[in-house]
Amino acid sequence: MTVWDGYRMWLEKDGYYRDTTVGELLMVAGKQKAGVQIVATIEQEMAAHKIGHLPTSLPRDKHARVLVYDQEGPGIAVVMHLIREMVEQRSSTGATTDQQVITLNMLLQPFRQLPKNDSTPA
Repeated sequence: MTVWDGYRMWLEKDGYYRDTTVGELLMVAGKQKAGVQIVATIEQEMAAHKIGHLPTSLPRDKHARVLVYDQEGPGIAVVMHLIREMVEQRSSTGATTDQQVITLNMLLQPFRQLPKNDSTPA
């Protein structure tokens, strides 16, 4: 088991996503500075272990906040991964952009707040 496998297990116990810092990811990777090559390696290792992150490019500031998530996790992790893929204009499932939008819309339906009363003019 790698440190990233352990981190992914931690994400599972934490609801499949968490708000963290680049510094925490550096610590997991055993690094101290967020240099260009180090950040690129962390992104590759996270991707290899199905750990996604937003923003789509990790900042080089170790104090910067990021959302990390299990790409195969349920619930909001699915929404975050779909949004990331749409931002990157790609699809891991081969879905078209239209299909991604439809899927995202369906996943967001439980969060839609409709007016409690009919507020249309008579």
